[in-house]
Amino acid sequence: MQPYFDSTCLVSVDDYVLVLGGKPIFVSVTEGGSMVASQLRVFDPTAEDQVGSDDLANRLSTFDGKVLGLLNNTKDRTDVILNQIEEQLSDQFPNVDIRHYRKQSVSGMTPDIKEQLIEEVDALITATGD
Repeated sequence: MQPYFDSTCLVSVDDYVLVLGGKPIFVSVTEGGSMVASQLRVFDPTAEDQVGSDDLANRLSTFDGKVLGLLNNTKDRTDVILNQIEEQLSDQFPNVDIRHYRKQSVSGMTPDIKEQLIEEVDALITATGD
């Protein structure tokens, strides 16, 4: 990500950002009451435009006889949510094969897990805990 605005500024005892013309021009932070030179680097948080799109997968008429993946995104209590989903689906579809998967972190899926899911499951459910 490239800096949106990058400049040296003076820092004083108050906490605020002054914005002029949509760009931050001065930041002051409590620093023991003294003025200090500081580097201000602000990043533009907007994402790049997404190129292309994926089609929706065909919907299954039943989970019976299918492999269903439950993907844990590593947030707290996601396992509790997915275990409840597994219990309810197993009751409704006794012939479903449910397999648990776990991402390495909440921030993204590694290509190897993505490929494994594509090869092994007919449907995938993920949940966000906390």
